[in-house]
Amino acid sequence: RIEKLAMNHNQRIREEGREEGRQEGREEGREEGRQEAAAAILAKLLQLKFGTSADERLSEASAQELELWSARILTAESLDEVFALD
Repeated sequence: RIEKLAMNHNQRIREEGREEGRQEGREEGREEGRQEAAAAILAKLLQLKFGTSADERLSEASAQELELWSARILTAESLDEVFALD
């Protein structure tokens, strides 16, 4: 009886761990999808405004960089201004 309870308890703990892992994986996937979408939109804007999309740079960018560059494109007069390090 005690062994059965211990096994059920262990199974519940394992299942909770699996579910937590699945949830974390889904959230990571959603975040990655949002970042890819932000990069694709910025690439399109760069293409329209400057004639180049800088795809390689965008694919390696963090979410924060993409956000910064997306704001800068509104006032930038060159690609260098979008990607300035200041």
